[in-house]
Formats: sequence, C-alpha cells, structure tokens
Amino acid sequence: MSFKNTAAVVLAAGRSTRFNRSRSKLITTICGQPMINFPLKALKSLGIPVTVVLCPHSEKTKEAVKSAGMQDIDFVIQEKPLGTGDALAATRKSWANDHILVINGDMPLIEDSDIKKMITAHEKNKATVSFAITTLLNPTGYGRVITNESQVRIVEDRDCSPEERMIPQVNAGIYLFKRSFLEENISLIDNTNATGEFYVVNLINMASEQGRTINRVHLDPDAVRGVNTLEELWAAEHIKQSDLIRMHMERGVFFESPQSNRMDLNIEIGPDSFIGSGVHLVKGTKIGSRCRILSSSILQSTIVGDGTTIFPHTVIENSYIGNECNVGPFSFVCDNSTIRDGVSIGNFVKVQGRCICNDCTIKPFTELDDVTLGGQTPGGCSIKKPEAVHSKEAIDTDEQVQFVGAKKAEETQKTT
Repeated sequence: MSFKNTAAVVLAAGRSTRFNRSRSKLITTICGQPMINFPLKALKSLGIPVTVVLCPHSEKTKEAVKSAGMQDIDFVIQEKPLGTGDALAATRKSWANDHILVINGDMPLIEDSDIKKMITAHEKNKATVSFAITTLLNPTGYGRVITNESQVRIVEDRDCSPEERMIPQVNAGIYLFKRSFLEENISLIDNTNATGEFYVVNLINMASEQGRTINRVHLDPDAVRGVNTLEELWAAEHIKQSDLIRMHMERGVFFESPQSNRMDLNIEIGPDSFIGSGVHLVKGTKIGSRCRILSSSILQSTIVGDGTTIFPHTVIENSYIGNECNVGPFSFVCDNSTIRDGVSIGNFVKVQGRCICNDCTIKPFTELDDVTLGGQTPGGCSIKKPEAVHSKEAIDTDEQVQFVGAKKAEETQKTT
C-alpha cells in the first residue's frame, strides 16, 4: 500500500519541564536510540515525508536525527512555546500532500503498523479528521475523549471537570487531517484554556462542530505511551527491553536473569548462547552461537565468535574476540584489539592499544599495550613495546617486560 498522499509533522518543540533535566527528553536514549528516532523511523519505513518541529536551540536534537542516517527530513523552528496548535501552524509551508499526519515526538513504542492502521482507516472512512484513542486504567495527564450524541470533543486533563477526569478513554496524540480542513481552520484555533496555549485537539472539537466526518482509531496503550517523566521513561524502556529479550529467547538464547539485563536495539546473538545476570550488551555488539557471557560483563561495539566464554565482570569495548576463546574474569579489552581463535585471557588482564593476540595464553595480572603477541605470558607483567612480535622466548628476555607485582612490592618497601 502506498502512502504517497500523506505527509507527517512530528511535534518535538516541548521544553521537557517534567523531566527536571538540562537536556531534552527527546535525545534521551531508550535501548541505545534517541527517543525521537522511534516515531521518525516508523514514518520513514512507510515512505512518508517528515517535518520535525523544534524549539530554538535544538541543535542536539537535530544532530540525533541526522546521526541515525535518516535523510530528507525537514526542520521547522517554533519560535515561542505557544502550544501544539501553534507548532503545527509553523509547518504550513510544508503541507504539499492531501493528508497531514501529526504525531508527538515522545512515542518510543509506536510501530509502523500502528501508523499504517491509522491511515488505512482514515482513507476507508473518507474522514476529514482521524485521531488515535486508547483506554487507560489511570488516565491522569491525558486529554479525555468526550462523546455526546453526535458530538466528539477532547478536553485536556488540566481543563477537565471532576466527572470528566473519571473517563478512561483518552486522546493518544496521533492525528490525521485532510489538508484542506487544516488550511481552513488552523488559524481559527483559540487559546481559551488553563494555559493560554493553542492546542491541536481544538481542531477535533472544531471538526465536530462543523459536522465533519471524524474517525477514531483504537491503538494499544503501550504503543501510544508517551514519556513526560523519568518514571515514564523507565516504564517505556522496560517494555522495549522485554520485547528485545523475548525476541532473542525465541531464537534460542537463554537468559539467566532477564530482568537484570541491558540490551540495545542492534544486538545480534547466536542460538544456544547463555547470557548471565547483569550483562550489558550495547552499541552493535554481535555474539556468535554457543557462547557464554557470564554475570555483570559489559560488551560494547564488540564481535564475539562461536563457542567463546566471557567470564564474570569482564568489559570489552570496540574489539574482536575469536572462536573458542576464554576471557576473564575481571578483565578489560579495548581499543580495537583482536583476540584470535582459541586464545585464553586470564583474570585481571588489560588488553589495549590495538593489540593482536595469536594462539597464546595471557596469564593473570598482565597488561598488554599495542603489541602483537604469540605464545604464553608470565603472570603479572606489562608489555608495552609498540609493534613488537613476542614469542614465548622473546617474552622471557625482552627488556620491555615489566613485572607489575614485583614493581608494586618494591614501591611498597620504599614507603615502609
């Protein structure tokens, strides 16, 4: 199905006051991705052109969008915070399509299927206005959908009467308008409300008063879950994390304690692998099959081959670990280091500076910095000679090998 007659406006000019933080909530990450990029990616997957409304000084939000590789997104600045209606009006020059979809930027759980459902129902019913609704056990903070005979209106939470606050059916914050209706009515929105702002929802009330065809589309509460507070951020990320872990479980990955794991969106894990409690897998990490990533280890931008074991409390960043390796516990591998197939790295080992380890065993308490290594290291040494190739014999005689434990003992003796 083609959506070429629809364009989207993403409202992202809010001040995030309830977050109580100096940065915008829209660049706060959920599973490694800025919040605003979730609805943007859903829209772009359907081929819908997008205009994002930002407040002044939103360079970081714009950078977050561009860094995700999304092209052909227009940005419009809302100079003063006069409400969602004013934000929509600021995009008027971009209204080139027959239908204009309006969505909040703080919907990290929205899927392209939800947007597709909205557009399909809108076109099927030949509606002037469509909007998403959902039902909540606790609707506090959401505009209530009030139906009275043939009239439909939305009343914001702060403007509700006590009786209206008891209504569980709420406005979900996604709207679809005929462009002709918007052009006729956008300038007629008033700001007679508790905040003095211009609300997009007033357009729903105006369409109802004009006898226009209004279509309501019910979506799952989680799909339209907004994020206005840190507590709501935590809830949204928990849902997204659960979905990711469930997906990997279906592919044959065993999680020892799923509720304690942290995982980004773009993680790959092979079947028959084991993920221990407290493990963090972030920033594009790829894990092979039959691996064991044991408790409290952190893997960032790392590739792990098949059959490898990462022992507890090991941190690996921006590196490659081959097949059938053993790393840790309490070890640190970083700086684009390469650990070839079959290598064993003991506990309390640090590998950094683009090291390459081939067919060797790194004994405990060893530090490697920018070396190519083969053979076996003695424990408690520091090898820092750049671009050296160390065999077992070379390690035994190389003057660059420093025994960390002995050095510390010598320092201790001098101070006592």
